[in-house]
Amino acid sequence: MIGGYKSIITFLLLLAIAIGCSQQLHLLKSGIENWNKWREEHTTVIPDLERANLPGANLERANLGGVNLDSANLEGANLDNANLEEATLWGTDLREARLAGADLGAARLVEADLRGANLKRVNLDKANLEGANLDSANLDSANLEGANLDNANLEGVTFLRAYLRGAHLAGADLGDACLWRPTSVQPTLRESTLITITLIAPTLREQI
Repeated sequence: MIGGYKSIITFLLLLAIAIGCSQQLHLLKSGIENWNKWREEHTTVIPDLERANLPGANLERANLGGVNLDSANLEGANLDNANLEEATLWGTDLREARLAGADLGAARLVEADLRGANLKRVNLDKANLEGANLDSANLDSANLEGANLDNANLEGVTFLRAYLRGAHLAGADLGDACLWRPTSVQPTLRESTLITITLIAPTLREQI
C-alpha cells in the first residue's frame, strides 16, 4: 500500500511539473513583455522549457537567463539581444537562429546545432560549446573568452574581430573558417583541425 501511495505522489508531482512547464511556455508565447515582467516578479523560479517547440519564434530581448532549453526547437528563432546567461541548451536546435548581441555567458550549449546562426557580437564568455555544430555560423565581433569549443564543428565560420582569449579548441574542425584581424590571445589549439583555414592577418598563438 505504501508503495502505491508513493507511486501516486510521484505521478502527481510529475503532472504538476508538466503543467507548470506548459504554463511557462504559454506565457512565453504570449509576448516578451509579459514574460519579462513575470521573470522580474518571480526571480526564484527557474523556468523549465526543455524540448519546447519554438521554431521561428520572436524572442528578441527575452529574459531567458538560467532557463532550461535542453533539446528545444529554436530553429530560425529571433533571439537578438536576448539574455541567455547560464541557460542550458544541451542539444538544442538553433539552426539559422538570430542571436546578434545576445548574452550567452556561461551558457551550456553542448552538442547544440548552431549551423548558419547569426552570432554577431554575442557574448559567449566561458560558455560550453563542446561538440556543438557551428557550421557556417557568423561569430563576427563575438566574445569567446574562455569558451570551450573542444570538438566543435567550426567549418566555414567567420570570426571577424572575434575575441578568443583562453578559448579551448582542442579537436575542433576549423576547415575554411575565416579570422580577419582576430583579437585573440593564446587560444588553445591543441589537436585542432586547421585544414584550409583562412587566416588573414591573424594574431593567434598556440597555448602549450
